[in-house]
Amino acid sequence: MRVARPGHQRGVRSVSRLAGLLPGTPAYPYQAIHSSIGNISVPDGRLVDPDRNHEDRDLLDRLADAVEAALAADPLQAADGRRVALGPALLSPRMALVFGRPQPGYWALHRAVHAASQPLGIDLVTSWGPHLTLTRFAQSAGAEQLDAVLKALAAWTPVTVAPSAVLVGFYTVAPGEFRVDPYRTFELA
Repeated sequence: MRVARPGHQRGVRSVSRLAGLLPGTPAYPYQAIHSSIGNISVPDGRLVDPDRNHEDRDLLDRLADAVEAALAADPLQAADGRRVALGPALLSPRMALVFGRPQPGYWALHRAVHAASQPLGIDLVTSWGPHLTLTRFAQSAGAEQLDAVLKALAAWTPVTVAPSAVLVGFYTVAPGEFRVDPYRTFELA
């Protein structure tokens, strides 16, 4: 899910600092900062590419249908009930992220999208929990770099936001770049 702009702007500043501290670390554009409610996978583990593969396009169309059905089933879900408190910023071996604590409406939307996907032959993989990935690391950091990264992450100020949209999309990964490419976007009230 795409989150509201206040979380994005804070995340963009943190990402810019992180990208400058570690060579090869992509600076995520604010459009790429997201919280996944489900991930799809294709048979050989390759990235989804609807421009070159019609099966991938069909998969994304079915997933968009599932999201539309999930949202139609409860169109009056209040945005306040979907809010997520984001903080603190954390470091893992492969990425920097901000942990999220969602309110019940977020989980209700999560469950509804997963449930609507199953009859369409889509088995969404649940991420390990609501979070914002700030960046993924291209290589290991030395002790001095690690200290600088930890200081940058410590500057994260917790924020509570509501998702602004459910985005059905796919990732583009290249050296020094990570993008979330939208396929279909469902704005939330």
